[in-house]
Amino acid sequence: MKNFFPHLVSAVTLLLTQVTATAQIPVPYLVTSACPGSANNPSLLRRVQPSGVPVVVDTVNVAGTNIVVNGLGADNADPLNVYAMSSATGGNALQQPRFYRISLADASATLLGTVAPPPVPVATFPDIGQTFVINQAADGGASSNYYLTGATLIYNLISNTVSNVKLYIGEISLAPVPNPPAPIWRLANTSDPSAAAIISNFEAQGNAYLAGGPLPDGGFQDIAYVPTTGNLISYLGVEKKFVVVSNINTSPVVTVITPSVLLPTSGGSSPQIGALFRDGIGRFFGLRSATARIYRIDPVSGDYLGLTYFTPLSCSLGDGTTAPGEVPLPVTLTRFDAASTAGGVQLTWQTASEANVERFVVERSLDGRSWADGPAVPATNQSQGARYGLVDAVQAAEIRYYRLRIEDRDGARVWSAVQIVAATADNGPVRLLPTWPNPVRANLTIALSAPAPGEAELLNQLGRVVWRGPLVAGRATADVRELSAGVYELVAHFGADQTAHQRIIVGGE
Repeated sequence: MKNFFPHLVSAVTLLLTQVTATAQIPVPYLVTSACPGSANNPSLLRRVQPSGVPVVVDTVNVAGTNIVVNGLGADNADPLNVYAMSSATGGNALQQPRFYRISLADASATLLGTVAPPPVPVATFPDIGQTFVINQAADGGASSNYYLTGATLIYNLISNTVSNVKLYIGEISLAPVPNPPAPIWRLANTSDPSAAAIISNFEAQGNAYLAGGPLPDGGFQDIAYVPTTGNLISYLGVEKKFVVVSNINTSPVVTVITPSVLLPTSGGSSPQIGALFRDGIGRFFGLRSATARIYRIDPVSGDYLGLTYFTPLSCSLGDGTTAPGEVPLPVTLTRFDAASTAGGVQLTWQTASEANVERFVVERSLDGRSWADGPAVPATNQSQGARYGLVDAVQAAEIRYYRLRIEDRDGARVWSAVQIVAATADNGPVRLLPTWPNPVRANLTIALSAPAPGEAELLNQLGRVVWRGPLVAGRATADVRELSAGVYELVAHFGADQTAHQRIIVGGE
């Protein structure tokens, strides 16, 4: 028999609190913590640029002490901060989470108190009541409030079983946050047959685990607030169900829907949707943790709307949110180019508008991963934009990667897309340059050492062509997001009869 206290959380609450990978497009802010969760790696606050690149603001910290947080939510009236709860440590979801306000400027956090769970259910020995906060499932509302979820259950000390699982919806005022931040807890009505079946399945999986069975899978992983309906929603990836919680400010009612258009299959990996969120214009998205893919979801029906996004982050735990009053970028970059010349690499870029920009910094890399600062150019801050250029006088005939870092006067930074070039003009035979990135999870850049025409293709381990495209001026981009993880062979054909091969890893870190 498994002892209750070490395993209860893993049994039933795992279904409600499983930590997940974070999302990229289109969430303006993220908190991420590097895997594994057991390491309790500190959370990073990231701002997602319009290009989709998540830029680190800083490590989330309280007076210099780094912390791990989840359940990110924004105050609709406060464009300067977001809110989050501490993550459970040591696998103990019964631990009361701490509630923080986090500055979007520097990721500094202010502890606002400990979040009290729902009321402990009444029980008679050998039954005991347990209550806990689901610290991953939370979101900001429309009235300076923060919604979160909690649950209660009854555990029998003799039979080593759980029963009577109840779901609660909590609400914390953010204007101001009470001290302590005690939520108003409202018991959710789960009498709808489909909702009752979900709860019953939670109990069954939890009891099976306590009896020596497999770890539970599925269940609630996150919630998102829908401003147009005032509802909370959740997507159950394993069960292929969409959950709507209505009347959240009075008497919450849980309704379970089977979407007409399901999300794409996950290729044998877990279909769990670990995070659910909306963007700044009211679209909703779900993140499939195992594949790092993001799917657009209808917030009313739960239907897949045919759009898939991808996150370049490696395994990370956390959540995302959209803060109100987003400040436009201080510069509109229309192009950034890098080309080999006899004197080095010619770098040029064009802006359409500038305001409050400090400077442009050229960053370079030999592998596309580790970056070093190169030359910097002061910004002109012309409202109509300007054209810039410089030569990076590198001598070695190496492959180089370039990107542009734009710094504004308030300290914010954004980055351009990456350009790949041969560092000096290459008068030798045309050759295939190292592809970037490799391993790859989204778009693979293929380039020749000269702007020659040709064709490239990717072959799987059975020798079948899974992608083919032309080399236009010696360049091509292969979208590998729908390919299964594994080793592939890149074959490039160019010149009269030249062929080059490279080993490509899809889906690696």
